Amino acid sequence: LAKATDEYEREKVAREMVAENVDGQWEVLKKVFATEKGESGSDARTGILRGLGDAPATQAKARRLAELLEDPANEVLFTQENRTMGMDMYRNWAVASVNAIAGKEVMGQAVKEGLSRQRWKCVVPWRSVDLRSTAKQAILKSRG
Repeated sequence: LAKATDEYEREKVAREMVAENVDGQWEVLKKVFATEKGESGSDARTGILRGLGDAPATQAKARRLAELLEDPANEVLFTQENRTMGMDMYRNWAVASVNAIAGKEVMGQAVKEGLSRQRWKCVVPWRSVDLRSTAKQAILKSRG
């Protein structure tokens, strides 16, 4: 990953690292997630989020995805306005990965679109939902 400079190449390598050994690679992946620059929606962070949602769903992937969602340092990344094409891809892949790990749609379009910087809690038709706790509960319950 250190040698990959192209955003798409970084995405691919990070996704492969998750697939190969998420727990063994986690310290590196977590550091890359925290320090990756740019807002394009196609970089190592996207690869990490996509990899966490890839089959097979495991407890390790569920724990790591919940960790990223719960980290207050990632709030802006997951709620940023889509000012240029692709900036919402981190949020989209996080929601897709939660649903993939849960094995069903637990976070729908209303949740995905309802996120904003001002409102980490988003309103869905029937109640107010905290993305972080909803995601964590869904992914951890679904995989025992």
